[in-house]
Amino acid sequence: MEDSADKLKRILKPYEPIEKALKDSFTDVRGAISNCLKQFGKNDLFTCIQHEKLVPEKHLDVEKDNVTQKRNSDNKVKRPQQMVDEKDQQTPLQLFYKHEGKTIEEIEKGIKTILVNKFGAIDFTNCQKASDIDGKTLLIIPYIVTSRVAADAENAIEDIPNPENTALLLIHNKEAHALPTQKSSLTLTDQKFKNLRRIIDLAFTTGNGFYHCDMNSRGIDSLCSCCRPTPRNEVRL
Repeated sequence: MEDSADKLKRILKPYEPIEKALKDSFTDVRGAISNCLKQFGKNDLFTCIQHEKLVPEKHLDVEKDNVTQKRNSDNKVKRPQQMVDEKDQQTPLQLFYKHEGKTIEEIEKGIKTILVNKFGAIDFTNCQKASDIDGKTLLIIPYIVTSRVAADAENAIEDIPNPENTALLLIHNKEAHALPTQKSSLTLTDQKFKNLRRIIDLAFTTGNGFYHCDMNSRGIDSLCSCCRPTPRNEVRL
């Protein structure tokens, strides 16, 4: 009986000329390709194929490097302009006070936190003396009320060169139940107080800071409204 191997050879025998022709054709084609590759400095078809397999990865790396270099180049060009733009967008504010000690430092920190949370970037300038004040920039004067409001307010704004561009913050260092019920601006009727851009009452205690109360709700709204860029003829509340 004919075994399987002999049977397979018998079946494939008619196709042997075709197989030989294909092998010869492949050899001729490979030879032609190799001759062409040699003209371009390539050794053989196998090396070229292996090289082409690696090239896409190298191309990706080169493209990534090019993108990174372009991004870095763009950043070098844009960053100075961005810094200028951010600086231009900052709200300039001045702070000036005559008190010393931990309490006024906590008050200053609280005021800055409130305004930064409201407006974002702010360019604060702490004036050490009245002569340091820029009359064209809004001035905030926090003053702790210790005796009579009028006397404290007068002392706070003494020698201030720009009252029309000044917000006086009268800080009541008391618990909510001990706060005055009347706005200080209603009792400060002298012209020197009327010249001020804003008179604002705020409540503060060490430990609680500017705590939640009606006075602070009104006062913080008034302070933020005052610091927001507005026309010069705004009416003081």
